[in-house]
Amino acid sequence: MKSNNTIRLTIYRFDPEKDKAPRFEKYSIPQKKGMTILDTLLYVYENIDHSLSFNYGCRYGRCGVCAINVNGKPVLICQTQAMPEMLMEPLPNYPVVRDLVIERASFGDRTMPFDPFLRREDSSERVLTVNVKPDTLSPSEFDTFCIVTRCVDCYSCNSICPVIGVTHDSKGGPNLLMQMAPYLFDPRDSGKRTEMMEELSKICLLCGTCAENCPKNLPIDEIIAKVRAELVEKKGLPYAKSFVLRTLLQSPRLLSLLIKGGSLLRGLIFKRIPAESGLQLRFPVGGMDSRRILPEMAKHFFLETAPRKAQASKEKETVAFFVGCSINYLYPHIGEATIRVLNRRGISVLIPKEQKCCGLPAYGSGDIDTARKLALDNIEVFEKSGAKRMVIACASGSAHLKVTLPKIFANADETLKVRVSQFCNSITDLTVYLSSLMTGKEITRDYKRLKVTYHDSCHMKRKLGIMEEPRTILKSVADFVEMDNADQCCGMAGSFGLENYELSAKILESKMSNAERTGAEVLATTCMGCLMQLEQGIHNHHLKAKAMHVVEILDEAESSRKKID
Repeated sequence: MKSNNTIRLTIYRFDPEKDKAPRFEKYSIPQKKGMTILDTLLYVYENIDHSLSFNYGCRYGRCGVCAINVNGKPVLICQTQAMPEMLMEPLPNYPVVRDLVIERASFGDRTMPFDPFLRREDSSERVLTVNVKPDTLSPSEFDTFCIVTRCVDCYSCNSICPVIGVTHDSKGGPNLLMQMAPYLFDPRDSGKRTEMMEELSKICLLCGTCAENCPKNLPIDEIIAKVRAELVEKKGLPYAKSFVLRTLLQSPRLLSLLIKGGSLLRGLIFKRIPAESGLQLRFPVGGMDSRRILPEMAKHFFLETAPRKAQASKEKETVAFFVGCSINYLYPHIGEATIRVLNRRGISVLIPKEQKCCGLPAYGSGDIDTARKLALDNIEVFEKSGAKRMVIACASGSAHLKVTLPKIFANADETLKVRVSQFCNSITDLTVYLSSLMTGKEITRDYKRLKVTYHDSCHMKRKLGIMEEPRTILKSVADFVEMDNADQCCGMAGSFGLENYELSAKILESKMSNAERTGAEVLATTCMGCLMQLEQGIHNHHLKAKAMHVVEILDEAESSRKKID
């Protein structure tokens, strides 16, 4: 029986100069009220093992040198309360000096080539000028600057970053970006930093893993998005991207015409991959690798064929359906499945034809103005629909509209903020809504249950905080098996996966290995980008499985039962 007065530690031990391989040693120490993790290590060092190596400095969370992994999560041990059982390891992605100490010296001067100090064009004149007045800066100018200066350079973000995990370039990544961001956001700075910051920010998934694990609770992914926006403000967008975001996404009719016209050239540019029902480039196009598998464009776009209202036979409620670009152009069958499962439950579905892109591609590219314009157009459309609830089948679109919109309208007038708030509050993720309607009697017999595993999309888990509802649905209609690290980023992240195929595919490898070990016939998710990436992974790893949206699995199970009945 475990004592409540004992703390059990399992500590990583490794001396590269003596040991061939790391080992883990166990220690039991008496628990004292208010003990921090640092206190437990000090106890081991002072009373049990003088050879234990770990690092600490300020003891109040400012120097960052005491960061280690505890139970799989990076923490500052000087500020974190001890737990009854702890597995202690050095931060991943860094060379180990000894035990819990990582190599920091070689990274200490990594910012020097980028001028890590305030640059002033008139600095020499200011020094010579008598009675020089201080700069006048508004609070709004310093908002982001104040946040990024809270970074303590603990390296936790790099240790958990999926990109650093495969590139092993721990000198870059979110850590270096956070160290340089204060100068980009300081209105007094005149340093030339745009190229360096652009390189750092574009090799980012915006997956939120860094923010989720930051010991100082900094919204690192949002800061990186603001870096991109600041760079667009300073240097603009490339012409091709500007045309897509500012012309095509704001004109669905023009976009549809171009897609249909482009389909005539499909055979020249693409070759079919029958097993995945997808297309593969015959040669690299626009920076996109020829190995990238793309879904085939739908012959009939969802918004063109769907009714304005899909009426349920015994209506209990009416909801509006925000479709999104991927369902409209690539996966209309997911939209159709959504209508069927809702109608079966007595839910009528309004489908406003005038709706546009959710704006996430614009936001992720730093084009905040376009993201706002698209949002305002969509808000007006759904206000006119009169629906009190809006469901969204794509986790990325749902997270952007529900979580990000209030932030990009933070400085709007009060009237507009109220409209945005009402719009955002009306949004319910489809799986959450369906889960709330479940009776517990779904598909219990006369149905061949598929073996299914589930991938948590980054937006679903980290932005919306939704994990259980999709699993609840899957467990009701399938033989569900959990995969290891189900919430690990798949590496797609929208245009990132299209523009950085090699890196994206490497990040995907561990996800596919975990999925393969489950023996699942179906890899389920709720994000269209993740769905596309899982299809890529199935192709790359020659798996005998298919990728499906959760609502497709539910619809297929219910349709099969109906045929049997």
